[in-house]
Amino acid sequence: MANGWKQPMPTDIQWDDRFSFIDRALLREILTLCQRQDGPIQFNHAGKHYAVELKRGQCILKLAVISRELGIDRKSAHRKLDFISKWYTEMNIKGMPFGCIITVKDYDRLTEMDNKAHSQRTMKEQSKDNERTAKETVETVENVETVNNTIPNRIGEPKEYGNPNVNLILETIKTKFNLPILDGTLTENRRYAYLCLNRFKSIEAVILVIDTAKDDQFWANKISSVKQIYYNAVKIMSSAKKGGGLDVYETR
Repeated sequence: MANGWKQPMPTDIQWDDRFSFIDRALLREILTLCQRQDGPIQFNHAGKHYAVELKRGQCILKLAVISRELGIDRKSAHRKLDFISKWYTEMNIKGMPFGCIITVKDYDRLTEMDNKAHSQRTMKEQSKDNERTAKETVETVENVETVNNTIPNRIGEPKEYGNPNVNLILETIKTKFNLPILDGTLTENRRYAYLCLNRFKSIEAVILVIDTAKDDQFWANKISSVKQIYYNAVKIMSSAKKGGGLDVYETR
């Protein structure tokens, strides 16, 4: 980003056996939704208009939506929030008519820690080999949106921007489901495409999930964003498996 800030995404939780995939997905969602600066947000819920003043490190989490997307009930979602707050980062959870206001109490520490580590890594690599660093940076999570100009194109050829596999996932979903545009922002869809690649380990596995959803009577008209593929992949493949399909993890 222009100001060098990036959304903190903790990596240490990835290797902690106490946390499940759903725990990690829930934490990432909270950090993604958190406000970077104080200010009001406005939205509609259940036919009513709300204007809520949020502080830096606060977000509104709609448990009904999260529970549905993660395939768990609300009580389980509450328990997971309490678990994350107890064992990873302390959070204040305040119930409201429209959902929960969550305050990540050490949000500033997480942000500073993550960005400082990123800056130090970048400086160290640049001092060793600037050209190698430029190539490696394109492959990192925080630079998914970086222009892939490491290798110059011949005159007259269009340049490809961003991670090619991320681009392929977005285009495949739009083509398969006849969508002129995906739901959500471009940044959000690219972020979930990258998470899909990390989760399923290969572009082939992600494309398999997309193809399976397109060919499934239930899912064929329910996909309009990469986020839906990410959160529903297990359900999609389970549906296909009942009919003799492959498990997505078998493609690794």
